[in-house]
Amino acid sequence: MKGSFSKAKNYAILLPNSLDYMIAYFTITNMDKIIVPISIEAKEPEIKSTLSYCEVGTIFTNSKYKERIIKYCSNYEYKIQIFDIDNLTIVELNPDKPEFIDNSDTPSEKDTAIMLHTSGTTSNPKRQTYGQTEASPRVTALLPEDSIRKI
Repeated sequence: MKGSFSKAKNYAILLPNSLDYMIAYFTITNMDKIIVPISIEAKEPEIKSTLSYCEVGTIFTNSKYKERIIKYCSNYEYKIQIFDIDNLTIVELNPDKPEFIDNSDTPSEKDTAIMLHTSGTTSNPKRQTYGQTEASPRVTALLPEDSIRKI
């Protein structure tokens, strides 16, 4: 793979429920980063809002969704990376814009693993966070039963 990942703390996953999703999940977790899931059905305003509000530096996606994300993020207000899990390539957009940088200390088991962006019942943006022990059963539930047995 050419290039290196962003210095941001938060990484998005825009993939369908699949083995690729699980690979992205464990890759991001292994990098001690926070996962921000984005629905493959999300439209441009929702994607940009989630990226900005959750301070995402890199999006894990596949070849099917990559061009759509590039289109949506080409005029985004921050530097952003798109990692294509199919081709193991990184596309960096808006290199002259500011980027989100992780200045936190060494991670601990109590740190956030997943951050969900939600409007809640009040239509005010919120971040719902889950620690590692809370997140693992939720991710496992996303996968088809066949995939779980293979892992």
